[in-house]
Amino acid sequence: MLPSTGIDTYDYHIAAFNEFLGRRGLSPALVHQFFEIKRKRYATNTLRSMRTAMRKGLRLCGKIPDEYTSGLQFRNVRRMRRNNLFSVEEVRRLVKNCPRHVGLMFRFLFSTGSRVSAALGIRIEDCRIDGEGVSIPITSKGMDHEIKISCVLFHEIRNEFKGKTFLFEHHGRPYSRKSLYAYARQYGLNILNRGNLSPHKLKHALVSFLLAEGYTIGQVSERVGTTAAVISQFYDLNSIGLKDIAKIERSIA
Repeated sequence: MLPSTGIDTYDYHIAAFNEFLGRRGLSPALVHQFFEIKRKRYATNTLRSMRTAMRKGLRLCGKIPDEYTSGLQFRNVRRMRRNNLFSVEEVRRLVKNCPRHVGLMFRFLFSTGSRVSAALGIRIEDCRIDGEGVSIPITSKGMDHEIKISCVLFHEIRNEFKGKTFLFEHHGRPYSRKSLYAYARQYGLNILNRGNLSPHKLKHALVSFLLAEGYTIGQVSERVGTTAAVISQFYDLNSIGLKDIAKIERSIA
């Protein structure tokens, strides 16, 4: 049985897996069998969320996630429409005009390129101050990844949310994806007169901004946590340093 993570979305998937598992012992074969059943019923993004939940649960019970989820790949062939994206100017307007706690969540998502579930699941104990920045390990699309933010943004978030366990915490629990998506729709409509925006589009806004600034696809891929194995065969995969991170954060300040 996999333990609870404390995050509603992930715990829902873990409960479904535990019901499937029953009294049988946990094994890679049963994990793959579970996903083969779910693959026929659920969309790509839901399957990826299930895989992330599985990896978190495995890690909490002392297992090595890669031994159980290796080979589980879910591809999404849908293309992003440009008119559904945030521009950097729109992100700046949102951050400036919405409530401070919402603006900080938007700033974090844009600055890091994190997926919503990964950002909301960040635990304070996992954040490590390293020189002038803060390193934060996350799991995105079932892959382990490390993001970096400035100490300035980190302390602004800590002072605003005052979380005891999670970085983005409300009454002892992490903010839900549902709440953040509702904020994006509400303030996207009220401030930008656009009701079709979701917080996930902040990641695409960051990618567009970095490419326009001249960063390589390899650098961008590393920053936003996408798989870079194929891209790195054709492009230089250099790190985006602390000065670059500060530049990203200042772009919407």
